[in-house]
Amino acid sequence: MRKLFTRSLSVLAVAALASAGVAFTAGAAQALPASVTFSDQNCDIPTGGTLIPFIDGTDLTISNADTVDEALSYSIVLNFSNTYEQGTIAAGGERHITIPLPEDSDTTVQVFDTSEGGGLIGGSLQSVNCDPNYSPEAVATIANASCVFPTGGIIPPSPGFSFTLDNSAGTGPADYEFVAGDTSVESGVVAPGDVRTRAWSLSEDESLNATISSVNAAGEVVLLASATESVNCEADTPVITSPTEGQVALSPVTITGTGTVGDEIAVAVGDSTTLAPTSEQAQGFLAEAVPSTPVVTGDGFTVYATTVGADGTFTVTAALDPGDYGVTAVAAREAAEDGTPASISDPSAIVRFSVVAAPVTPPAGGSGAGSVPAGTVSSGGTLANTGFDPMIGAGSGLALLVVGGIALALIRRRRTV
Repeated sequence: MRKLFTRSLSVLAVAALASAGVAFTAGAAQALPASVTFSDQNCDIPTGGTLIPFIDGTDLTISNADTVDEALSYSIVLNFSNTYEQGTIAAGGERHITIPLPEDSDTTVQVFDTSEGGGLIGGSLQSVNCDPNYSPEAVATIANASCVFPTGGIIPPSPGFSFTLDNSAGTGPADYEFVAGDTSVESGVVAPGDVRTRAWSLSEDESLNATISSVNAAGEVVLLASATESVNCEADTPVITSPTEGQVALSPVTITGTGTVGDEIAVAVGDSTTLAPTSEQAQGFLAEAVPSTPVVTGDGFTVYATTVGADGTFTVTAALDPGDYGVTAVAAREAAEDGTPASISDPSAIVRFSVVAAPVTPPAGGSGAGSVPAGTVSSGGTLANTGFDPMIGAGSGLALLVVGGIALALIRRRRTV
């Protein structure tokens, strides 16, 4: 389990050796035919021996180019002054070397071509952390995901979350590993009195399990924190559920729809032949919408503001003159508590419907239908719940005319007899 928390400090090598005025490379040499490569593994390196089969340290390979006919004379120097090994490598040959390193101590490793006209072949800053570092005082936390999460660096805030291992109260170093899903984000050691925090980004609607692990006194890996993280930062397009396409309604019309709980909604109603909002116009609807107050835009559309409730629905009431209308809705979601930036959805599919005048209420005691409840809708152009069917009324009148004609004919016959 020790390999879980090993460290690779090749990035630090750049700063350390560059500050010392030393040019180096961890790959092929730029001016010399020879090259040196360092392994990322630094714990339990196999030596090939029987008495000491493994060491904790670094291993490297020195290669002599096969494009030359001369042997390579080389020297390995530790910490700029201590010669670890010298030797020669035949043309086209290579030498693999394992070097023990002290625990938790940075060691500079350089390889030189010692022949006349030679120079530095390559170098690296190596460090091993192979013994378990247990700190019972270390506290691990995984922050809740946010749509505008601060990265703490030059990268602007983005959707994500953070890992933190707080060893500020610790009396000894603490090993740690941050894992996001199947990715080992980072591992290392937090010194006593220090805190390590690392941000990690999330994709829209991605769900992953994040963990922070350490070790116990026996060196066994233990789980300190675990959380499932996800973000839904982009506003989902709402759906108009009533009225439906082609329905006929009485004013005022109740317009309903579905959306994501908490999203702000702008409902736009306008002439059915001209309502075809672009994304830019939909954003304008949101900007002009005012809660509890219908707003008429410069394009002649009426906009209503509302919010998706806990049941996932929204409702507005529109007082409309008779005519043919279209209705659409657009949603906005605040990405942060300060209200910026906001994500705006695409406009919903347009639903076209008609509004007709309510039938006149007959005087008390007279015949005919009663009044029609406002806001009722129906399909196909016939009013729903009116209590009056034009075809039934016409049929009844026709029957009365026929019966009356027959009775009148019978009376006339009797008078002529």
